[in-house]
Amino acid sequence: SYAAANVCCLNMPATGPENTRSTKTVLVTCGPAFEPIDEVRRITNASTGELGVLLANELAAAGHRVICLKGEGATCQEPLRGVESI
Repeated sequence: SYAAANVCCLNMPATGPENTRSTKTVLVTCGPAFEPIDEVRRITNASTGELGVLLANELAAAGHRVICLKGEGATCQEPLRGVESI
């Protein structure tokens, strides 16, 4: 199976009383993506989103603020825990 995820650490400190140690705001993208070549063709991948969801959950469990951009066609059924989903 194909697995792909992008993780970007944003230069924004997480806020709140629970953030007594160094925490980051992290953006994770997961799921399929496509890029148009022209009006008819496009380049696609068949990512399920599983790797991105697992990374997002682990980062959130470690105390980081996590924002997850999950593709419309992501088929991963694993729930996001403590993660903002867009």
